[in-house]
Amino acid sequence: MTENDIFDTPLIFRANLLALKALEAEFAGKVKCVFIDPPYNTGSAFTHYDDGVEHSIWLSLMRDRLEIIRRLLSEDGSL
Repeated sequence: MTENDIFDTPLIFRANLLALKALEAEFAGKVKCVFIDPPYNTGSAFTHYDDGVEHSIWLSLMRDRLEIIRRLLSEDGSL
């Protein structure tokens, strides 16, 4: 391992849809693992986060992200 190896893996916080779209061109089919922590949309989580979105809208938001993630994952990749 060289000293630069620790910087070879991007870690993304927030604005994940924009980040996923930006990563798609370079990393499509190459990602081994994606960890997501989606909003629960239960209406009872936290005051600082939008937790009361109409369920169909929430599902659409999740679908958009999962479709891109699927294209990013390698054949043996995991979500």
